[in-house]
Amino acid sequence: MITRNFSCPNCCFSSLSKPFQLRSRRSNSHKLRSSVTGHQYFVTSALAHSSTDLSTDSLTAEEAAKVLKIVNEVQRSEDLLKYFIPKKKADELVKRKNGREEILLLEEVISIVGPKNSNKFFCSVLDKPIPVSASAALFPPVTTEEINKTSSVLGLIIVGDRISWSVMDREMRQSSINLDVKTLRQVNYAFKPRMHFLTLLQEMGKVASHIPETEMCLVEEYPATVPTPYMFNFQLQMAQAKAMLLGILNSREKRPLIISIKTVAVARLFKTYVGHEKVSGQHLVDDMLLNKHLPYIEIPDRVLDAYINADSKVKEGLSQAFLLNLAYWRITKQQQVFF
Repeated sequence: MITRNFSCPNCCFSSLSKPFQLRSRRSNSHKLRSSVTGHQYFVTSALAHSSTDLSTDSLTAEEAAKVLKIVNEVQRSEDLLKYFIPKKKADELVKRKNGREEILLLEEVISIVGPKNSNKFFCSVLDKPIPVSASAALFPPVTTEEINKTSSVLGLIIVGDRISWSVMDREMRQSSINLDVKTLRQVNYAFKPRMHFLTLLQEMGKVASHIPETEMCLVEEYPATVPTPYMFNFQLQMAQAKAMLLGILNSREKRPLIISIKTVAVARLFKTYVGHEKVSGQHLVDDMLLNKHLPYIEIPDRVLDAYINADSKVKEGLSQAFLLNLAYWRITKQQQVFF
């Protein structure tokens, strides 16, 4: 089991007997290679960028024509925000287009949007996976050794008084990597405004008793925002609840490797990012599970039945936990996602 040591003078868990430590970032200069030999899976580095890299040379004539058609048909910059493009760049692109009859060259689009943003813009227009860098999406960056040794992963979502999780195990079958979905579950805890921190700690202890032991625990890292005075106490309590729950999980004899994934990375992978807002991915998970669009992923009937019979609020939390877990395997290039 891979462990880290952590000490924080301002954290209520700094006195735990089995603390963990977040490592500093590593260089992302190494590229990813993978090979399957017998029942071992080797990854030389997880700090590689996605292989999806669109340039004007790699686009077909039909793809280039589709991009230019969409750019030239829009009348307002807001019409472009359903694709991956910053609003400022969308404004500049529409302003340039409206100043003439049409834009004829992709190079002109790239000069306005920028090489980095244009690559992601083209992918979103052409309905292709948007490139996500593992080194930028995961913190702390996972090492080759950690990827190879981690075969059981927990995806944890905390929203209000609902805590959802999914557990996926990696198994080698016929020289391919398969994922077994072991658990999809949600529990509620007694959430009240301005709860005493010891009461909240007791509630997190009850929740942790239901969560199975795994080798890795994934949490979603949301963009930093300044809370309004009305929401300050709520967000503070959410942060306390998450810290307490992770501290309890980390104090187990089998300590998980705790990794955060940026919410924007998950949203880009599964196309649940509209403009600059993340939207629900429940419809996507429904299609995956009900229509069996998941090669190399096995879901027991009991897990599937529990998801199907859940109400919409529970399904939303379960679908987020499912996509968070699936995102890790995709970002580290261990399993290709088909849907």
